[in-house]
Amino acid sequence: MRRYLGSLMALLMLVAPVAASAQEQSAWADTGFNGLSIRFDQISPTMCAWKFRNDSVHTLAVLNFRIEDFNAESRVHERSTGLIPTPLSSGEEFGGGSAFTADAKCRSVRLVVTDIRWQ
Repeated sequence: MRRYLGSLMALLMLVAPVAASAQEQSAWADTGFNGLSIRFDQISPTMCAWKFRNDSVHTLAVLNFRIEDFNAESRVHERSTGLIPTPLSSGEEFGGGSAFTADAKCRSVRLVVTDIRWQ
C-alpha cells in the first residue's frame, strides 16, 4: 500500500537540550510523521548535526526539508535545504555529521519538512 503525504508542510520544533558537553546527543524524538524520528547532536560548541531514523514498517521514499538556523558567530539567520538521497527501509538511519550539519547550536536549528512520501 502506497501512502502519500504530498507536499506536506510542518514545522519540526525538535531541538537538542542544552548540552553540558559538545559531544552530547539528544534522544530520538518522534516527528509526528508516522514513524519518522530525528536526533540532534551538538558535535562541537558551534556545530550541530542531525539524523533521521525510519521507525515505520513502510519505506520512506522521499524526504525533503528546509533548514533554518541562527549562526551566533556571524549573527545571521541562515536557510538552506536538505534531502534524504535514497529511500530508507524500516529501521534504517541517515544523517549525522557527514551528511547534515549547521554552524549553530542545536537549540537554534529548525527543520521544516517540505515533502515526505512513504511506500
